[in-house]
Amino acid sequence: MMQNGSQKQRAVILLAAGQGSRLRPLTETCPKSLLKMGQKTVLETILDSVLETGPREIVVVTGFESEQMSEFVAARYRGKDVRTIENVDYLSDTNILSAQVGVSALSTPENGYFLIETDIITTPDVWKSIIAQEARLGSFWVTRGVYGADLTGGIVQVDGTGMVTDIRYEPLYDPRFDGWPKMLGVLSVGPDEVAADIETRLLVSEQSTFNYYMVPWITYSERLPCRIFDLKDHFAMSFNTMDDYQAAQIAFASQQRGST
Repeated sequence: MMQNGSQKQRAVILLAAGQGSRLRPLTETCPKSLLKMGQKTVLETILDSVLETGPREIVVVTGFESEQMSEFVAARYRGKDVRTIENVDYLSDTNILSAQVGVSALSTPENGYFLIETDIITTPDVWKSIIAQEARLGSFWVTRGVYGADLTGGIVQVDGTGMVTDIRYEPLYDPRFDGWPKMLGVLSVGPDEVAADIETRLLVSEQSTFNYYMVPWITYSERLPCRIFDLKDHFAMSFNTMDDYQAAQIAFASQQRGST
């Protein structure tokens, strides 16, 4: 869906409540998003880029080591429209509750919002490109790469116009889904889908909070039309394990050297 030129900028919700237990001992007392990536924390690489896209409401959802995270954000982004809110039930949540906590904290959710997982590594130009899609797309998922034996997890099927026709979570490799676009961990909810997103997320979370925020978009797909914005060959990756993190550090450093 094309958006009219007068549409207000969407808010940004950063999902940063998890510990990242598979990254221990690095995350024993440090939130996953406060791990270093180059000279900055992972959180800073995202937030600094988002702030350059213009004024918008930004909420960071905390959980594990919430005080440490809140103090970091308050000190680093003093004077900026960035605030934290705690998901006190993060231990009994995958991330659907964090999404709801973040949306509930917005002053104008009806303008739409980005839900961004904070284990994503990319470059400032890519973040700006992602945010810029709010001016021309309705709701959309950001994708990078395709499903295969070495890249599993959240995936989408799309038609020839880029509209999503199916969403799956396939953490164990299944060759039936080879070639499906791989979700990066960014959902942008357009104004037309805000009410349904909020309502269906509540319905799903009432059944169990051990769900991903994508589940309402699977279960109630007819109410939540969406597209993809594919990053194609642009650099972007996420990390969940020590091997992932080390690979991300090497790749990120290479990208930085290439841009200088």
